This record gives sequence, structure tokens and C-alpha cells, in this order.
Amino acid sequence: MLAVSLAGSSASRASELTFDFSTVFRGSSLGLTVVPGSPVMQAIFQDVSPGVVRLTVSNLNLTANENVPALYFNLNPTLNPADLHFQFESGSGFVGPSVATGDRAYFGPGLHFGFSLHFLGHGDSSRTFGSGEFVTELISGIPTLTADDFGTFITRRTSPDKYYAVAGIDQLGDTSQSTWLTSDVPKVNVPVPEPGSFALLSALIGAWLALCARKRAGEFARLCKLQRIPLRRTPPASRR
Repeated sequence: MLAVSLAGSSASRASELTFDFSTVFRGSSLGLTVVPGSPVMQAIFQDVSPGVVRLTVSNLNLTANENVPALYFNLNPTLNPADLHFQFESGSGFVGPSVATGDRAYFGPGLHFGFSLHFLGHGDSSRTFGSGEFVTELISGIPTLTADDFGTFITRRTSPDKYYAVAGIDQLGDTSQSTWLTSDVPKVNVPVPEPGSFALLSALIGAWLALCARKRAGEFARLCKLQRIPLRRTPPASRR
């Protein structure tokens, strides 16, 4: 019972991986508004249950005309992207994106990502991922999958730069220009258990230690009896 309870407590401390997109690495920066300390876009991978990860992408600081055509993310190279299963969970009232994995998540020479999300609006507002909108996908298909598996990076032969994730932006400001942003090193966040979880964990550990102490005392008494070793007792007070 103790092992099950401790496992449940551990599962409640699932990790999160946050990507902040704010650095231009290809295309124009004309008309792009970057607020210091606040990313243009943000993507969060969060452990939901064993083998299930939630991806939430939010457009935090896009202008009214700007929209995101595609995003690219990496995957632990020991895992097969083709095994990933994506389920559109929620969004800002638009049709969910299409997904490409493995070789189909090709960005350019030397940049092969694990998977990509594509929002091909073509003038259809229900398929355009624009300002202030968000999208949430549930990712599964690999029993050992965790949020940390999306924190890897790739490099290019011609550059020492590390690419953790890439996001595109169209219609910059009032122009028809487009650009591509990269994410800084992803931030890892392990939520601290609630006070109630700490109290429960402390009580379980205390009970386990008491049980171990009682068991050791019983074994010692049994050993003394078998070897006929008298237990030490306090001698009675002498009478005068």
C-alpha cells in the first residue's frame, strides 16, 4: 500500500518544458514587435499521465494581421517520431492543425525535426492560427513518452547554433513579409506538490519507519529466545 501511495505522489510531480519564441533566425524582422521579457509565442509540453504529453501553443504578442503557418519541434533521437499519435484537444474556435512526423517534418538543409504542426489557412479564418489564439494537442503512442523527450536540439553543419524549435510568422505588422523564430533553451519546471501531499508523504514515511523498527525489535527478541540470551531487565529495587 505504501509503494502505491508513494508512486501516486511521484506522478503528481510531472514536469513541464517551456519554449519561448523571440529570436529571428531567417526572414525579415521588419514590423515584428518583440516585447523585452515577453516572448512572441510560447509552447509548453506537460506530462499528463504515463506516455501522454499535452502540448499547448499560445500566440502571446502577435499583431492583428500576423499568423503562424507552421511550428517544428524535436524529439528524443532514441524514439521514433512515426509512433507518435496526435489528438486535437482544444483551440480558439478553429480547425486543428495537420501534423507531419519524421522525414515529413523537414524544414530545410540540415534541419530535420521530429514533428511539425501546420496551419494552412489560405484565407480561411477557421484554419488560421492568429493573434491571441491557442491550440492544445495530446501526444501519445510511445509508452515511455515524457515532456523531457521534446527538449533535444539539432545543429547545422554550417552553424554552431542549436535549434530546439522553430515557428513561422506571416504578414508581419502591416507588411506581407514573413519570418522564422527560434526558441531559447527550454525551461524545465517541476511543480512542487501541494502541502497536503507533503503531509501525506511524511505520514507514510513515519508509518513505514515505525513498522521497520517494530519488525527489527521482534526479530531481536526471537533471536534472543533461540540462543537463550536473557533480555536485559532493570533489577528490582533492594529493600532495607
